[in-house]
Amino acid sequence: YEEGLRRIAEAVCETLVRVHGADPTIRATAANVWRGYVAACGILVKDFGDPATYANPARRFGKRDGRGPTWINGERVATATTTGKGLAVSSTTAKGAAGDDDVDDDDANEDSDRPKSSPSSSEDDDDDKEEDDRENANDDDADDAAGNRSRDVEATPGKPLTLRRLVSRHLPRRLPLAVAYLACVLRRQPLHPADFTRWALEGEVPYIAYAAVVAKDLRALGADPEPWPNALTVPRAAPLPDKIASCAHDVALTLNVELPRCNALGLCARFASELGLNGDVADAAVRLLAAHESDGLRAHGRTRGFVSRGTTRSRLPAAPPHVHAMAYVVAAINTLHGLDGRGAGGGAA
Repeated sequence: YEEGLRRIAEAVCETLVRVHGADPTIRATAANVWRGYVAACGILVKDFGDPATYANPARRFGKRDGRGPTWINGERVATATTTGKGLAVSSTTAKGAAGDDDVDDDDANEDSDRPKSSPSSSEDDDDDKEEDDRENANDDDADDAAGNRSRDVEATPGKPLTLRRLVSRHLPRRLPLAVAYLACVLRRQPLHPADFTRWALEGEVPYIAYAAVVAKDLRALGADPEPWPNALTVPRAAPLPDKIASCAHDVALTLNVELPRCNALGLCARFASELGLNGDVADAAVRLLAAHESDGLRAHGRTRGFVSRGTTRSRLPAAPPHVHAMAYVVAAINTLHGLDGRGAGGGAA
């Protein structure tokens, strides 16, 4: 399985160089990143015969308003309540290495971590528990002047991992695209994660269809004849840009690699060319970059805002670097042509 994903990553980098004009050095960079990450995550040295290998980290079990029972990761669970003055949002926890956020790809139905009620359980018991939760919520709201409440729930051991999920947590199926994107970032290529999503869906990089070919080759070489290698290597869903970027960021954190700022000059020139703008716009964007360099040009990783007690910080993630580069193009158009978002009649456009 690891060799199959590595072959996909090599084919993606080769296509980037041959078709999309990327720097040829990304092939060696991606190979070094791949070897380093596989060694660091330790998936190839695990004892798969030891039941402790499949142990799931302790999880918290609770109820979220309007969502019913669910498994909640983290040290503390803050429940959400709405008041007349504001909204307290349940806290989230940072996920670990590249595979921890890959559960959307793996066994959504058959290997779900959600608890399953036994046949002897009744819906009346759940209704009674929900009524108790509402009563406790009213008591907490009366005691808390701000209207925000939080409660701890007991730790419960998670369902043991299957072999599929254990492997895909360390080596998710989006990893080839993430490693190729990370190599482009390290080599300052004017590419962004949405490019990889579009090229993968349109077949301009060997990803979706090529994964089935790789699985077939692995079985021909004597791999397990069961269908799980093919099911693992072939993606079930479209590789979303934010997932590719977050996976690449997690790989960089695992390797303790500091990512450089994006190639803002190259991205600005590319965006201006794709929009059919003249060279004056690109020159103005260069002057704006020389005058002020946004910190967002380095924001390759995920940012999780949250609302804590007494604060009103936003939960929206920061814009990725290529969006900041596009903002310089928009600012250049505004500088040259005086566009301020208002129409000819003076009203807001």
